[in-house]
Amino acid sequence: MADVDYELREAMKPYYFQYGTYLAFGCLIFTISCCYSTVAPIILPFATIYFSFDYLIQKYQLLYVHTPSFETYGMFWPVIIKFM
Repeated sequence: MADVDYELREAMKPYYFQYGTYLAFGCLIFTISCCYSTVAPIILPFATIYFSFDYLIQKYQLLYVHTPSFETYGMFWPVIIKFM
C-alpha cells in the first residue's frame, strides 16, 4: 500500500498504450504462423483464435484501461497497414 499521497497517485495512474511493442509482437506472431502454416496447416486455426482474442483484449484495454498519450485521428492506420 502507498504511504504517501504521491505514491498513491503514481499507483493509480493509468498506463500508456505502447503501440510499438504490441505491433512488433503481433507482426512476429503473424510471420511465424504464416511460415509454419506451409509445413503444418493445423496452425492456422490456432493463429486465428490467437488474433481474435488479441483483438478483443487490446480493444478492451484501449477503451477502458490505457489513456492515449497522443491522438492521430486515424492518420496512423495507413502507416501500420503498410508494414503488414
